[in-house]
Amino acid sequence: METVDPDDLTARARIRDAALHEFGERGYDGATIRGIAARAGVSSGLLRHHFGSKQELREACDEYLLSLIHI
Repeated sequence: METVDPDDLTARARIRDAALHEFGERGYDGATIRGIAARAGVSSGLLRHHFGSKQELREACDEYLLSLIHI
């Protein structure tokens, strides 16, 4: 999987990057916690540990993308 930020290899970043790909390919409604976790190579429990819910993960992705735009 290609990462958005190749210098950031933390589990949290891998989950975020996987979510960006899944949301982009499947849309928010089509993306699943399990699918995102599988793409990131982590458990769904670890995803929930870092982000709590799919909505909170989406908000983190939105914030990350906005930070890239405002460089």
